[in-house]
Amino acid sequence: MIQEDPPGHLSVAWSNVDLGDYYVAFVKSDDGWEVHCNTSTTQCSFLSECGFTYFISVFAYNKAGQSPLGDVFNYTTAPCCPSDINPVLVSSERVEMVWSPVRGAELYETKAVAGSNVVECNDTAPACTLSALECDTKYSITVYSFSEVRGINMSCRSRFITTGMGELCFRSLQLCASEQPLSKT
Repeated sequence: MIQEDPPGHLSVAWSNVDLGDYYVAFVKSDDGWEVHCNTSTTQCSFLSECGFTYFISVFAYNKAGQSPLGDVFNYTTAPCCPSDINPVLVSSERVEMVWSPVRGAELYETKAVAGSNVVECNDTAPACTLSALECDTKYSITVYSFSEVRGINMSCRSRFITTGMGELCFRSLQLCASEQPLSKT
């Protein structure tokens, strides 16, 4: 069994083998990095990085030598989160964002949330334009990365941006103000 919990930590577990004195678990990433663990138990933990595929094999050892090669398992970690997101307020109702591509991401989902108002865009490109935002509103904007193998990385950090007071917003305020009854002085 292979598990990533919490992110950045791979836990590998296997069944006990008769006549096995100890085990060596090998983990190799798709960029060539390799590490191993010697243990008399049936579990090892390894540090992992986002967006990599790890190949894992376990050998049992005793005084007679090493067991034959068994199955090689692979595990792909969640795609990395974009970190250099640069939201730019283009107008009072529109935000443009760009970021560098991240390892393991096949698609990006950008979500802007302000209360019950949610605006989304999905793209394979590391860019997004969020339109039809409410003016003069603080939005929490998150860019999630997605891979077909691992799904969506929900641990990506949000950023906050407040939309501006555009002409449309200003006109709405004027209209509301003109509908207020005049007070007698």
